[in-house]
Amino acid sequence: MKAKKLLSVFLAAAVAVFGSSGALAASYDEEDERNQRILSLRYDDISAEVENASTDLSALEGAISGINSTIATLNGMLDSVKDDPIQTAAIQSNITLLNISRQNLQSSLSQAESAQDQMVISVETLFISYNSLEDQRDELRRSLTVIDANLRAAELQNQLGMMTDHDLAVAKQNRFTVTNSISMLDDQLRLMGNSINVMIGRVYDAPLRIMELPELTEDEDLDINHRRDMEDAIAVYNASSDMALEQFKVSYESMYRDVEQKERLLELEEENLVLAQQTFDEQKARYDLGMLSELGLITAQDALDTQKASVKTAETNLFTSVKMYWHAVEDGIIVSS
Repeated sequence: MKAKKLLSVFLAAAVAVFGSSGALAASYDEEDERNQRILSLRYDDISAEVENASTDLSALEGAISGINSTIATLNGMLDSVKDDPIQTAAIQSNITLLNISRQNLQSSLSQAESAQDQMVISVETLFISYNSLEDQRDELRRSLTVIDANLRAAELQNQLGMMTDHDLAVAKQNRFTVTNSISMLDDQLRLMGNSINVMIGRVYDAPLRIMELPELTEDEDLDINHRRDMEDAIAVYNASSDMALEQFKVSYESMYRDVEQKERLLELEEENLVLAQQTFDEQKARYDLGMLSELGLITAQDALDTQKASVKTAETNLFTSVKMYWHAVEDGIIVSS
């Protein structure tokens, strides 16, 4: 019911965008073809797609409503993964990204003159969040391998009288919780895709494929210079007062430090991955010698894969921080988290 209600919101927003013949530069046939074809959306194409779209405030309101629903769903999932710090952190990270997107959409509503730049940033943060949620869903799917292996062992222990029926039921419930979370993420990914469609001027259910995040270029990641970049940012920032300018400097400083922090965290996770790989190699050698069970090997593989996922999360966080930093430098737009 909630998903249907949200879809109706997206539909209403789409009607608002495309309902007026004067709002479209392309002919009906051209627009119909655009909505029928599969769009493989790359991060680097977002700006061009937004520029080509004819989007009004009704679409922004519909997108905000959709994001509010997604945030509410993710908040509801936190309790089901409260014992898993990695999943909890991943959900909280996505909620933060969605809040960023919502804040920028709300700013677009009040400052129509900068709506296009704000829309680009909002689509970018949704795009990043979509990729992050996909990674989280894939991680949950992968975790089912370990859960199923443990469940088979639990069922055998139960048959041998070594585990109570209650403990077995808890193990089965754990699997149900994970599969339910996967299903919820599938729904939210679909709805986020609908929201992105509307924000780039397509009907909400037009075929859409969200591509993977690109790698940061050397210029983006290495050509960061505090003094020079602050001067560039101030030059493009339209300060309404001296106080506003000083606050902008504070915000810029925070974003600069955030990039540094995200770089250090990525380095730490990459170092942890080296150790995790070494640990797995040792466990694999023990397994090959018959000194470790298959379940033990699966558990070791799970620990390695979990660390790989942590590295990817750190990469995504750095990507987000760097991209938002350059929006401040080049566009004078501060994206608050």
